[in-house]
Amino acid sequence: MLRGLAAIGLLLTSVGLGAMDLLDDGLPVFLQALNPMRPPCAGQVPEEPTADGDYRADAIPISTTFTNPRVAIADRGWRTLVLSDAGLGLLARDSSSPLLQVAVNDTLVADISLAADGSAFAVADHANGGSRLRYFECDGPAPRWSWQSDVGSLPRVVVGREGRWIAMTTSAPERLYLFRRDRQEAGLGAPVMTLELAADRPIKALAFSERGPVAAVVTGSSFDDDYTLHVVTRFGLRWSQALAGTRWGQPDGIALAMSAGGGRVAVAGYGGLLRLFDTASPTPLWTVALPGGGGEDRLIGGLALSADGATLGLLMNAFFDVPRDLVQIVRDTSAAPDFSSAANPAWVGGPEFGWSQSSPYPLPAPDIAPGPINFYNLDQIGLSADGQYLFVAAELHYLDGGGAYLQNRTAGLTFHRDVAGPVRIVLSGDQGVADRFGAISADGSWVVMAGENAAARAETAPFERISIARPVQIDIPLIGAIAGLGAVDVDYTVYKAGRASALGQRWSLHAMPFDVLLANVATCTGATSHAWSLAAPIGNAPIRGQRTIVLPDCVIGATLGIEGYDVVSELGDTDASEVYSTDHASALRVTIPD
Repeated sequence: MLRGLAAIGLLLTSVGLGAMDLLDDGLPVFLQALNPMRPPCAGQVPEEPTADGDYRADAIPISTTFTNPRVAIADRGWRTLVLSDAGLGLLARDSSSPLLQVAVNDTLVADISLAADGSAFAVADHANGGSRLRYFECDGPAPRWSWQSDVGSLPRVVVGREGRWIAMTTSAPERLYLFRRDRQEAGLGAPVMTLELAADRPIKALAFSERGPVAAVVTGSSFDDDYTLHVVTRFGLRWSQALAGTRWGQPDGIALAMSAGGGRVAVAGYGGLLRLFDTASPTPLWTVALPGGGGEDRLIGGLALSADGATLGLLMNAFFDVPRDLVQIVRDTSAAPDFSSAANPAWVGGPEFGWSQSSPYPLPAPDIAPGPINFYNLDQIGLSADGQYLFVAAELHYLDGGGAYLQNRTAGLTFHRDVAGPVRIVLSGDQGVADRFGAISADGSWVVMAGENAAARAETAPFERISIARPVQIDIPLIGAIAGLGAVDVDYTVYKAGRASALGQRWSLHAMPFDVLLANVATCTGATSHAWSLAAPIGNAPIRGQRTIVLPDCVIGATLGIEGYDVVSELGDTDASEVYSTDHASALRVTIPD
């Protein structure tokens, strides 16, 4: 048996696959040495009661005069990291006062990363003329270990999803370091692998998965037609691949993402191309031109992959084009995506976009009226592990419903891969010019955003979408009572993330185009509103169903100008004191005979 295990290990190493690719905590102890155990507090987030109208959110005042604000948030919002001029704060879910404050040097270029369940985090900064890495776990007041290099700048760091492994890069020299959480002595850590890359090709991006572990690094220069993607395991370099393309007059940078499972890596930018790789091979699975026509004015601003690599989210920015920015979801990466297909929803932040839904949180919600000078700078993107929820941190400039033009507003936009357009927009209360940063928890249940002088976080509240495949269609007389309109079947989907929820569905019929509640029309008889309770279990699985609505009898006619009835849905809590979302669908369409 030992000879067999040795042969398997030799085979994996020979093809560049670390034995870690196949390991987990269920393996025998003698094999566990290959894979660090999780932090001792991992998986200890306490259960929460069922949500019923108490979806939480708060604002966190910060100062970022000399900082690009960085944020991260753990599953169920258990822990939040906020990097600002004051250093790094670790916050608990129900308090805006830090549990721990960590002094950070050169916060403008420092980097942070948080394990998915909040059990561990790392901060990389400059110290003593080089780069420094500090690793914390289980809310400890001091680092479990620190590591210091006498060289290196511009550090980047990623903590693995379960806190077992940590990857770090530095520039000048261009190096990738890999650390185990349990490799330390007397509080001093040491890398288990160091890879030095070409000195004349700066590191542009880092992505990492502890399933392997495997890292991806892009090196190159904005002034040469020379970018290279390197995939690295703990045994060293697995492969390198030049990213063929032609440099644009306006360099378009690099965006990089890796699946948490370690099997896929996506890289975009540089000549308007998006590529997807299997981390086992330097040959791309596919290469496509960017959506929206590409061109030197359109740049990829960010990429995100689901844990299995099957879903991809990207955002694109434009300097001068109107509409400016675009969010694209690729629901199936098994083949090269068709960006024009409805199967891959896209949202363009154009002048025609409007938003007036209220927020279920104690945070402001934008009231956006379509306008020719509206535009949206989309800065950072994140995707939940299951690929359902996508979050974008953005800077909004828009006309509000009262005609005032509001600028530099920090916002968080939440999307779902099954829905075209945002499903939730909230403001942090920040108004400034700093870059916007944001993150979504791996389980999709919380989001966090930060701007110049405020950060904000919010629990993902449910929302509902309804549709009517076969609305009633009739000809109407000039005036008269219409009886026996019949019934319509209304399909609904409730999307939710995180803890279990007690929900209230409230649907009402409105006369269109005037949006008059039929309950206020004296000539109507029959039920014009309906309500149901709905118990949503813990997790992210959508709830789908169908309800039959009997249309009331009303006096309608051509002289009244009524064009039909809409079913308007409100999803909220069980006592009707909170509304999480609204939607509508046509139930009756009327025509006037010649």
